[in-house]
Amino acid sequence: MGEPDRRPTAQEIEELIDLVRRDPSSPAFIDLAEAYLALGRPKDAIKVGNVGLEASPDNLEGRVVLARAFASLHMWKEAQGELLRVVKVDRSNRLGFALLGEVLLRRNDFERAVPVLQHAQNLDPTSPSILSMLKRARQNQPLDPPAPVPQPVPPRGETNYGLSLEEAAPPAPPPPRATPPRAPAVPASSPVAPTMAIQPAAFEEPPRPKKPTAAPPPPMSVEGVRPRVISGAKPQNAASAALRQSAAVGETYLNDLLTGGLLDVAGVRVPDADFDLRPDRRWGRSTRRAFIFLFVVLVLGIGGGGTWYWWTEKQKSEAVARLQKESKESIGAGDFAGLEESLKKLGNALEKDNSNLITFSYVVETAGIEALLYGTDTNRVDQALKAVAKDIKPGQTGARELVIGKAAVELSRLGSLEAPASTLAEVRKMLDDYLAKSADDKWAVWLKGRAMLAAGERKGAVAILKSAADGDAGLPIAMIDLADLLVDEGKLDEAIPLYDKALAKSKDHPLAVLGKAMALAESTVDSNAAIDDLSVKLDKNLGPRVSAYRNLAFALAQANIEDYVKSNEALKKATAKPPVEPRFWARVAWAHYIKGDFASAANARGKIAWYGKNKAEDDPTVQLVDAALLIASGLPDKALDLASKIEGIRPRLLRAYAQLDLKDAKGAIESLDVILEKAKDNLEAQILKEEAKMVAATSDKDRTAASEALEKLARKAKSKLGRHALGMGYFLTGNLKDAQTQLEQAVADVNEEAPNPLSYRTRTALAEILLANGDIPGAGKQLDQALATNSGYFPTRVMQARVVLRNGEPDRAIDLLTAVIKELEKIPPDVTLMQIEAACASKKTTNKQKDEAKAAVPGLKGQVADDELARVAAVCDPKLAAELGVSAGASAEKPAEKPKTPKKDRRRRR
Repeated sequence: MGEPDRRPTAQEIEELIDLVRRDPSSPAFIDLAEAYLALGRPKDAIKVGNVGLEASPDNLEGRVVLARAFASLHMWKEAQGELLRVVKVDRSNRLGFALLGEVLLRRNDFERAVPVLQHAQNLDPTSPSILSMLKRARQNQPLDPPAPVPQPVPPRGETNYGLSLEEAAPPAPPPPRATPPRAPAVPASSPVAPTMAIQPAAFEEPPRPKKPTAAPPPPMSVEGVRPRVISGAKPQNAASAALRQSAAVGETYLNDLLTGGLLDVAGVRVPDADFDLRPDRRWGRSTRRAFIFLFVVLVLGIGGGGTWYWWTEKQKSEAVARLQKESKESIGAGDFAGLEESLKKLGNALEKDNSNLITFSYVVETAGIEALLYGTDTNRVDQALKAVAKDIKPGQTGARELVIGKAAVELSRLGSLEAPASTLAEVRKMLDDYLAKSADDKWAVWLKGRAMLAAGERKGAVAILKSAADGDAGLPIAMIDLADLLVDEGKLDEAIPLYDKALAKSKDHPLAVLGKAMALAESTVDSNAAIDDLSVKLDKNLGPRVSAYRNLAFALAQANIEDYVKSNEALKKATAKPPVEPRFWARVAWAHYIKGDFASAANARGKIAWYGKNKAEDDPTVQLVDAALLIASGLPDKALDLASKIEGIRPRLLRAYAQLDLKDAKGAIESLDVILEKAKDNLEAQILKEEAKMVAATSDKDRTAASEALEKLARKAKSKLGRHALGMGYFLTGNLKDAQTQLEQAVADVNEEAPNPLSYRTRTALAEILLANGDIPGAGKQLDQALATNSGYFPTRVMQARVVLRNGEPDRAIDLLTAVIKELEKIPPDVTLMQIEAACASKKTTNKQKDEAKAAVPGLKGQVADDELARVAAVCDPKLAAELGVSAGASAEKPAEKPKTPKKDRRRRR
């Protein structure tokens, strides 16, 4: 009989297509692909398989069908890819491993085909096709050529070129499949038929033909036949004989399986062993003994496992407790190395027990303190808080560490929050609640002081920090913070012992070394010692905050020793990743100020902020910057008033500048003497003192001696500050010729290595000299350059208005003066005189305005020079000067007339 026709009908295919169309993820796509394969249409099977797998990518059976379709088209690489996805997920997929093994053989990849086929043979030990392929793989023998790509055939029951299936010539039936012997030679697969791995139907047992029923024989005659006598006793031990026969057969098969090399895997040698399966050997096949043995093993395993678990848990808990204790001890001084060591130990504790809540709370505390002091990452604090915040309640073990860590990390990032004031208020409330029950906790007290500083409550913070630093258990970090505040107040003599005390408790504490170096650098007491400490003791990774402060201290110290290039580089590094703290930004503003970069100084000053509910108390470092910016604005009276409220070398220097601007040379000398008593190497103070001595000199001898000393200092200094001071000394004493020479040298060849931070003042004085010489264009050029450097210097803006007025532009002069007067609280007499002159000379002012200007002239008598008053009075009314009893000098010019610049320039050159 021929094999039954397995082709699907057209109706079945239509039903499957309809199911797949409605739901591509339905298992019906597998049946449809199988149907297409049965009809010799593998390409359609691939399309259906791709549609189904796109909707249901985890369907392993669908991937196997898709791989079979690829194999039918000899697309071995694509088939291998799909099969690898199957076997990686399902290690028991018999068909997947068998088909993958054949695909690897088709690609001549014998080395990887062996273990794959070995696993397939383990899954299906009775498959002769897998066994055949396995032996070929081990012998590196390729398979016979695969069957050609199948040709499409019509569904069952359909016509074929106009003929019914019964009329069409039936295909030749496949040759009957012979059952391979137990241990045959490697069979050769048919060159025109695929192997069994590609045709899963080959794994199915073919239906056995029924034996033909023969007709019964005719009855035989029994005459003359002697009957055979059969004993009535039955054979003894029939079951034992049957068992022996079954065991013998099983023994033969198993020995063939083990000794035939079927379990060999490439690179692994399975030793040969004899298996004795004789039925009289009872050990191992006794159910009772096996269960007894297993029960004993189970009891021993449970007992031993329980003991081992108890012992390991005990050892683990002891190790975790030890690491927690050591981490606590490492925090003590608040130094970077100690905090890093503490975090390392806590990391080891978490490796041993990653569910220990106490360890997580310790991580919150340590990482939070490190983030506040050294500017390290705050994310790990947030992660640790998230892990335990809900599980540890107030008063429980670990709650104290959560308070400390959370307060520290929130204080560290106040400047980056959208609502820092509310966050600070929450932190302070949390600390107050905790301190109400644990008032002796030094770390909590220190954090409260830090919170008060952030709120601008400086006086209260000093008292709190002092309590945290006092006593044998005083925190070194509290001592350092207290010393920093004393440095800000100019109390260097009190701050240095506190730094030394902290260093005695914690050798080379980075924050103590940094604070002391910063104090020496900015006070100019010992810049070289500051540079040495910064270079040697802090030349390592100590977190972003310490790095920023270190570079800032470098910038100040290098500026003091006139290494301006390195100073500028250090300042850039300091502001690359800065801490958002008033103390830091105040010093950045000062560093920009001493460079002469007033726009950057003002910008840095604008970043200073506090987050308390009330107005912040006065901060000495911020007051210092404000006083410096007032000096740069040309408001010496306000600057002097503000600088007099604070102590220190830098405030004294600002007082000297203000006193020189206010023509108080003796007061400037007194301020500079105080500076030079503490910092005798302060070059800027030496230069200013000699300038003040030139101005205050009452004899030519004293003035000459001061100018000679100032000349030596100017040659010694790398900057142009000495030349500017010498030129201003000549200018203020009326020697305009020598003043012009020195001032011009002060603005010549200015560069990064030889800067002039006071160039705006130099050019303003030069403009006044040039204006006095009648060089209005030259004066205007100098003023433009001065305003480009410092557009907020009022004397320059007033001088600009004077030059414009002398150039015959009274209306523009009025506009310039109006802008200046709006920003001045008190109008100087010379500015009022210029305003009167412009109003009287302007053609746009009304008669009323001219009369008001004229009426204001008598009030300036005695406040300005008589010749200037007479000149302006003549502009308003020719008779007014005589009425006031003043007369104009011979050099007085008519303000409305524009000077003939070319002629004056030529005469000046000759």
